[in-house]
Amino acid sequence: MCDDIVGDTPNLECHPHPHNFYIQMAGETGIIGLIFGTIFLWSIIWTCFRASWKNRDNVMLATAWIVPFGLFWPVASMADLFGQWNNIFLWSAVSLALAATNLADNKQKT
Repeated sequence: MCDDIVGDTPNLECHPHPHNFYIQMAGETGIIGLIFGTIFLWSIIWTCFRASWKNRDNVMLATAWIVPFGLFWPVASMADLFGQWNNIFLWSAVSLALAATNLADNKQKT
């Protein structure tokens, strides 16, 4: 519907994604994709939170859950989930938070 909305106006651009990860997942993958995508994103947050709860003395671990929690907050305005170059910053931050929790697990095992 972008062509119908924008029409012949040269200074308007149409961006078809809804600027929210959860609405975009629902629109592009359906209810099953939304359920599995939400479980995936919130399991990342839960993994980081659980590691921070166990290791309060480590500042990196104690705050690691804040990064994915802030990035995947359901009512925030966000970029395109499925393909923009700036998603590298989002997933790099999430991977650092998960790496910190993984390092803490390995340190406890030794």
